[in-house]
Amino acid sequence: MTTPTIYEKLALIQSELKAPKNQYNSFGKYNYRNCEDILEAVKPLCKKNRVTLVLSDEATSVDGWHYIKTVASLIDWDSDKCIDNFAFARESEAKKGMDDGQITGSTSSYARKYALNGLFNIDDAKDSDNDATKQEEKARAEKQTQEERSALIDRINKNTTLLQNTYNTDIASEAFQSYVKVKARVDSLYVNQLDDAELHRMDKVLYEIITNKEVKAAKAQTQANGKVNNANREGVL
Repeated sequence: MTTPTIYEKLALIQSELKAPKNQYNSFGKYNYRNCEDILEAVKPLCKKNRVTLVLSDEATSVDGWHYIKTVASLIDWDSDKCIDNFAFARESEAKKGMDDGQITGSTSSYARKYALNGLFNIDDAKDSDNDATKQEEKARAEKQTQEERSALIDRINKNTTLLQNTYNTDIASEAFQSYVKVKARVDSLYVNQLDDAELHRMDKVLYEIITNKEVKAAKAQTQANGKVNNANREGVL
């Protein structure tokens, strides 16, 4: 019987490995797995397939930040061949409730977990360790939404000023305000009290009013120019 290669052994371990999320974070209300959970599940599979798993850490510095580099090595008993996978984790400057040694230890555990994830094809896409990334994405989306809302409010305010100053619209009149409220389906004209959908509707209504006034102004100007031209042709002017 042919002895399996180290790659075949790794494939067997990957297919059999089950590392459920046995840990629970009561603050974030999520389940997760840690490095110890993976090691507990993979050790008997390593023995069964005649390989040894070795984890080694190395401290390194990049641009003044301290990182822990972990190498996960799978060593074959039958051929002495080895497969490596590594991962980096950056130490925090400070972490509440931890001293320097605990911060390094926590960083090491994080790097080891992801070195194991890569070696054994463990998908942590939905794992809580991605919580920081999710929070960043959420903050970025909220910032973008707020920027879009601010731009919308600025445009509404500018168009309101344009109606008042350029087209001599009495924006404080009951007729004007009632018209905008009905067309935009809003109960208030105070922009800070409106939700995003209401702001979009008000913006559209004001744009339509301005466009209509611009069209009327253009027609009036064209008619005025026509009268002047006719008068010139008739020798009146």
